[in-house]
Amino acid sequence: MNLLHNIPVEYYYAYFHENENQQALSLPCGNTICAEDPHWDSNPVPRLSELSVFTLARFFTRKPKVVKFLKGSDRALYLDLLSTDEPLTVTAEHIDDEAYWKKCCKEKLRHLYLERHLEGLLESFRPLEMDLYDIKELLPTLEPFIKKLNVTKLLPPIVLMTQGRDSHLPSDDDDLDDDDNLSGEGEEGESDGELQTGNQGLKAKSEISTPRGSSGLSHISADDSIRYGIHTGPEINMKVPGNHLDFGQILPSLGELEEFSVTYQLRNCGTDFRWNIYGMTSRDGDYLAVGLKSSKMLRKFSIWKSNLDDDKFYDIYDGLKNLTRLEVLEFSNNFLSDESATSLVRILNCNQIVHLDLTNNAFTSGGAEILAKFLLSAESKCKLKRLLFSLNNLRSEGCMHLCEALVKNRTLCHLDISSNRLDSKCAKHIAKMLRANQTLRVLNLSNNNLGPEGGTEISRGMALNSTLQVLDLRLTFCGKDVDLATQAKLLSNKSKPSGWSIRDELREKLVTSRARAGDIVPRQ
Repeated sequence: MNLLHNIPVEYYYAYFHENENQQALSLPCGNTICAEDPHWDSNPVPRLSELSVFTLARFFTRKPKVVKFLKGSDRALYLDLLSTDEPLTVTAEHIDDEAYWKKCCKEKLRHLYLERHLEGLLESFRPLEMDLYDIKELLPTLEPFIKKLNVTKLLPPIVLMTQGRDSHLPSDDDDLDDDDNLSGEGEEGESDGELQTGNQGLKAKSEISTPRGSSGLSHISADDSIRYGIHTGPEINMKVPGNHLDFGQILPSLGELEEFSVTYQLRNCGTDFRWNIYGMTSRDGDYLAVGLKSSKMLRKFSIWKSNLDDDKFYDIYDGLKNLTRLEVLEFSNNFLSDESATSLVRILNCNQIVHLDLTNNAFTSGGAEILAKFLLSAESKCKLKRLLFSLNNLRSEGCMHLCEALVKNRTLCHLDISSNRLDSKCAKHIAKMLRANQTLRVLNLSNNNLGPEGGTEISRGMALNSTLQVLDLRLTFCGKDVDLATQAKLLSNKSKPSGWSIRDELREKLVTSRARAGDIVPRQ
């Protein structure tokens, strides 16, 4: 294209720009805008309609129905400004535009991918063989996006995987002992001399032997083999602690972490199965405590299938006691006992815990009594709604303590005390609790030998309960009549409004009985 000599080049680039870089060229005569191009000014004065849309997007939860009255560009701007963190109960009802849900999906996918990527790095880390430097270098980039971590396995040192692999095979010393036993009594001195010489030869051989699976590494000592995870054979007795990944170097760099779940076990180990590769060590507890101290935003913490006992729990308690935002605690499938109950209650007092999972541990009636006192004394602060106590050893005494606490407690909605060796003696305490408690919604009593007498007591307690909606009596041997009666009562409770109380039920029965007798029904 031929340009006239009197047309400045800046004008040409201004009106016929090919890319965004050419738009930045300044106009002559000190002009800063181009009236013909509506997108020339990068910082225009917002219109009144745009300011109104900004305000409506800020207060979406208060006025969610406004989105139905917005049309065209105003609606598009409104949906673009709307945050993806708005309550789902509000957005699902009032927003039908797929553009908003596509934006939510993309935002969640980025968080999900980065969380899964970090989980994969942590689960594939091998202590004593790999360095944490690469992971720590990546953490500042991932920190704003990591809200949840679910570590489903942790690899032990490779020495523990190879240690004892050939333990079922006879060693060279065993062969020499067998030869000594086979030798005759007349050749005892000669055999002893050969045995001593053979042991010295084996010792010298073990010092210069090449590690299995490597070549040209005869200079590696036992300490180096432990450090680098090289197995030098059954001749060297390597006692290496099974310490796992050091979370004390990982969690402090994840300031936005809200949910953390971990288990110290190995999955799909195949023929490399060893008991010493399962469970956490005391050093693992110290590592985890250091990391938890800095996780101030943590709302959910779960450690399961990790052989967590009272001593290791006390190490973790050192990191949990300073947290104040915890809402969910899960310690299922471990070895916690009554000694941990006191420390556990201290954590409950410092946080607003609503969910506590102690399934499959070693708690007895003593631990149940400590938790029952917490439910009673701290009722004004207690926010606990779900208590899972299945697969413990509470027995009748522990059940009695919990039921006495639930007579006055007004927060717990879900209680699971299945498989706790309960008998018919505790049925009267359960019935008393059912008559007085009006907040419990789910009660699991399965796999307890309550018997027909216990079932009758529970059925009588259910007759005066109007809030319980789920009652699990499987494998309690209460009898078919009790099951039918309780199921009918549960269906009746489900059909009642949320604010229904036992007083309303008694009043309804009184009105119905008077109507059948022909009396005058009092005015509502």
